[in-house]
Amino acid sequence: MMINDINKRLAKRVSRQIRPMFNRRMLPISLDKPLVSFTFDDFPLSAITNGARILENEGWRGTYYTSAGLAETNNHHGKHFSAQDLRDLEARGHEIAGHTHSHADLTRLSVNQAMTEVQTNYDALKNMGVKSEIENFAYPYGEVNGRLKKALSEKFTSMRGIQDGAHYDRADLNELKSQAIDTQPNFDKAMRIINGLSKRPGWLILFMHDITESPSEWGCTPGKFLKIVQAVKTCGAHVLPVSEALTYIEKNS
Repeated sequence: MMINDINKRLAKRVSRQIRPMFNRRMLPISLDKPLVSFTFDDFPLSAITNGARILENEGWRGTYYTSAGLAETNNHHGKHFSAQDLRDLEARGHEIAGHTHSHADLTRLSVNQAMTEVQTNYDALKNMGVKSEIENFAYPYGEVNGRLKKALSEKFTSMRGIQDGAHYDRADLNELKSQAIDTQPNFDKAMRIINGLSKRPGWLILFMHDITESPSEWGCTPGKFLKIVQAVKTCGAHVLPVSEALTYIEKNS
């Protein structure tokens, strides 16, 4: 059993390394000023109280990749959003973006099942009062395959994964890179990338979940989040939700 588990982990790691080479949809990037997007996945209420409100203090807005099926539930990230929270975020200028309804790993489903899950989430978000078009998507757990990339590219402007790093010369709209800030190594890498953006401008997408004093394995503390915000301010970046960032890149590259 242990050997099988190791083999599965190795296969997944290899798949994540070679997957970005297939079914790509490339967007050229040429920026003379850094561009940063803050994104939140799922999402717990702390992503509002210790996320959106901090961004708003800087005049910034973020993107919330939302699983409608998690509304008003409690899990390891804490209590989750309500329909009213979605409407309030959108009214304040934040982007509500797509995820799967039940936070399902799409690679465990057929393409038809996966698209049904995505459509169910879309319909639920609309029924909860989201007015803007839901144009961008994030893969739960960062898991995807070539067939799903192709199918989802016909529905969304972009799909975000969890391959770390920033975009400098180009971005794959079928699997945008994003940088976590959860673990100390990920936080340190994010800070290095941000600090380097003033010398080599690019587009950095940050992603996070809960932001609390006792975060989950995939969360961070408010103190660390504030350090990230301060570093982004210092590097002089434009800060835009993913939808607006894509428009900005197309106009300025």
